[in-house]
Amino acid sequence: MNEDIKDTEMEFEKHIEDALAGKKGEIERNLAEIIEQEKEKARRKIVEMEHDFQKGKDALRRHKDMLDEVAGAASDAGEKIRKHVDQARHCRTMIQRMAGQIGEECRQAVGIKQDVFKLYAKADEETRRLQQDLENRYGASIPFPQALEAVDFTGGLDREIDELAEFAKSLGVRGEERADAPPEAPVEACSAEPAVEVEEKPAEQPAPAPEAGPAEGGESDEDKVTGALESWKKTESFPGGGELLFYQSNSTIVLDGESLLDQMIRYIEDAKTLHTHLEETKSAKEQFFIKRDILNLQEYLRKIIIRAIKLCEKDTCDLPLLTSDIVSMQTLRDVLERLSMGNWSDPYDMRTFGEEINKLRASLFARTSDRLPYRKSILEQLSQA
Repeated sequence: MNEDIKDTEMEFEKHIEDALAGKKGEIERNLAEIIEQEKEKARRKIVEMEHDFQKGKDALRRHKDMLDEVAGAASDAGEKIRKHVDQARHCRTMIQRMAGQIGEECRQAVGIKQDVFKLYAKADEETRRLQQDLENRYGASIPFPQALEAVDFTGGLDREIDELAEFAKSLGVRGEERADAPPEAPVEACSAEPAVEVEEKPAEQPAPAPEAGPAEGGESDEDKVTGALESWKKTESFPGGGELLFYQSNSTIVLDGESLLDQMIRYIEDAKTLHTHLEETKSAKEQFFIKRDILNLQEYLRKIIIRAIKLCEKDTCDLPLLTSDIVSMQTLRDVLERLSMGNWSDPYDMRTFGEEINKLRASLFARTSDRLPYRKSILEQLSQA
């Protein structure tokens, strides 16, 4: 009996253990399934998060690319704007120069008209003088033909000259200027005289030109000629350190062609130096000021040439006759045209102009290398006044 009970108990315990093991296995299986589901959820969530982060990174990259494109477009626009502004400045400079040329042409036209009026007045005065002289000599008034009457020799252009002069003045003052830029010379009225005039010395008498021969008192002919010219030498100063050198005896003036060409070469060399600085400068602001200084040199030289031409247009002024086939009024007018139409901020334009001036200087030097004949020729021109 006890054995049966014991077997029953053992069987029951085994049954319980089997049931417990089954429950435990089921619980473990359920737990494993739950863990696997949670792991899958976590994996999907991680994938979604990575996808979202990638979208954010892509958006940031696209935004950075957009900002880079904007910055590049702004930089390109700045360069294009700078080029347009530089071109506009160049056009303004050319307009101002052409305005000055218009004013200069008007002044010359009015000057010619005034010269004719002077001829009329001189003819009328000569008529009256001759009539009075004949009356004093012969005691009778001799009838003369009617005095010359002034005719409209301008062809009715007076009004147009005035309109052109006003137009030039309006161009010369139009447009805003930088506060630190040198002021442009105003376009003068057509009837105005040049700002700087040669000082007249009517009391001075010209000395005779020394003749070649043995030196007296230890002074050579060259010293005598040089001394005489030095006593008649005069200069006019211009902006940028420029000078116009000439010799004056009474009202007779002879411009020094050598000095004039030397002035041209000096301004050209200064402009070349500025171009060297321009190539080495990266700052757009500094480049602007250097270009402005280059154009100022061109304008300073143009003013010197204009002054030289205006002097030579007078009957009392001329260039040295010995070198008139090299440096003449036409030469100066050609130089003035190149300066008025050219643009020295363009290295090629400045270089070609400089090459022409250097050729002129070489031709002139070959003619004047023997200094005594050249200086004596100038002295003879002055002595013939």
